[in-house]
Amino acid sequence: MSFWRSFSWNSGSAINTILEKESFTLEELLNEDDILSELKTQNKKLIDYLSEPATLEKLMKYVVEEPSESSNEKQYKYPYLCAEIICSNTWSIFEGLFANNESLIALLFDFLDSEPPLNPVLSSYVNKVTSYLLAKKSGQTVEILRRKENAIDRFLVHISNPAIVDLLLKIVACDESDEEHKIVNWLYGCELIPRLIAKLDKENSGDVHESVSQLLCDIIATAMQSQTAPLAGSPLLKSLEEEENVKQLLDHVLSSGAKSTVLLFGIGVVIDLVRRAASETYDDTTAVESLPPVLRLLAAKIGQFKDMIAASDEDRMLTTAGELSPPFGFHRMKVLELFAAFASTRYVCLLHAGLDESCFSLCFDLFFKYPWNNFLHNFVTQVAHYLLDSQNKEIVLKLYEKSELHKRIAIEGNKARAQDEAEESNKRPGFMGFITIIAGAIQNSAYMHVEVKEILDECEEWNTYVEGDLTEIRKIENKPLGASANNNAGSDDEDSKPVEFMNNYQAAAKHGFETDFPDDFATDRKSVV
Repeated sequence: MSFWRSFSWNSGSAINTILEKESFTLEELLNEDDILSELKTQNKKLIDYLSEPATLEKLMKYVVEEPSESSNEKQYKYPYLCAEIICSNTWSIFEGLFANNESLIALLFDFLDSEPPLNPVLSSYVNKVTSYLLAKKSGQTVEILRRKENAIDRFLVHISNPAIVDLLLKIVACDESDEEHKIVNWLYGCELIPRLIAKLDKENSGDVHESVSQLLCDIIATAMQSQTAPLAGSPLLKSLEEEENVKQLLDHVLSSGAKSTVLLFGIGVVIDLVRRAASETYDDTTAVESLPPVLRLLAAKIGQFKDMIAASDEDRMLTTAGELSPPFGFHRMKVLELFAAFASTRYVCLLHAGLDESCFSLCFDLFFKYPWNNFLHNFVTQVAHYLLDSQNKEIVLKLYEKSELHKRIAIEGNKARAQDEAEESNKRPGFMGFITIIAGAIQNSAYMHVEVKEILDECEEWNTYVEGDLTEIRKIENKPLGASANNNAGSDDEDSKPVEFMNNYQAAAKHGFETDFPDDFATDRKSVV
């Protein structure tokens, strides 16, 4: 239609016909399919009408008010079109919204006064319109919200509504130089963080726990990605890291039970805080008492998390790989992810704590108990990497003493090779690739510490494994792809292979382990193998 009008080949349209009438309604225009395209072509008559205060009020009410009729138009079509018109980036419509004492903007936030659950359709449109206004005039929009009594209370009442949670995060993430600091300071003054943590009470629903966890994790990510202020200047992040708030968070998670949604979702916030507090290099001088609050408090409670992951054999699940008793499940997977994050802090005092509490030994027990759970194997391999790569002799010796990791790996490798030779099985356990990686780290620790080398040399199972299965695997891994049988690159110097293998291992460990696992893993509530 706009093409023909541009060349004056069409004298009018259905929209223009309505606009030329002496009397018409907004609904007549909304019933026309081409209203949005007419608006995009800058139809002046249409824009003038839509920019009138009375029309703007009708548009906004369709977005925020429950329809009095159950017709399809009232429930879905009109709210959708009105939201699109408001967000059409038309200057006169946008400016009209902030005129008349900004009462039209206040209608958006009055929507939160409704009792839960909110209309999900209208919630999404309120989110859309408010987000548009925040992008254009964040300071002025939030100032209208601030004038609303108990504004944050109304958000928290609807915290299980995804659209409202998303809107609250956009308010937190408002980025307009000085305005950002005013908004964040206001949210800090409203005690947003402790009030969100309080929502993790086990009496609340799983939807509330999930929304709070998502919001807190997003606040951490938003603060760390801020381009307008130093990370240390975020009062919301500082509040989340304060000792009292961390204590409340851990208390909620630990008191909720091993299969609660508080544990499932709340522990994700703890993991993000632990990763943020990690040292960039191994630190063997800092004492536990001098660590950031989240690490210090977690070190004192790590044993309680170990008790949670050591579940009873009440449940059973039959799979194609055999019976699981019990299935590992997402709840225990999140605790295991916490152990991996705990090890990744690179504070030697925490590595000692994890070993003394037998948390890491339990990780290796689970590694071998669930041979087909590669998510589990990935986390445990991370734990082994951080322990063995610490270059701390006491840590490495304590690891071998408490878990006999080298011996257990060797036994599994020898068993798999014996089955291959006897043709008893046509498949190896799912953890064999991870075993090879860990074995490389074990050998590397022997190069750095004579005492470790002596332990390995005295282990008959380890020597058999190194000379047999591990050597054969390395021959395959070090052989260039597409090499001919006569190619010298894949043979000869055995002494150089451990070094070459370890170079590959270090690259994978440093770049792969820490970045390739999804942040939102284990948010489903079903059990996994």
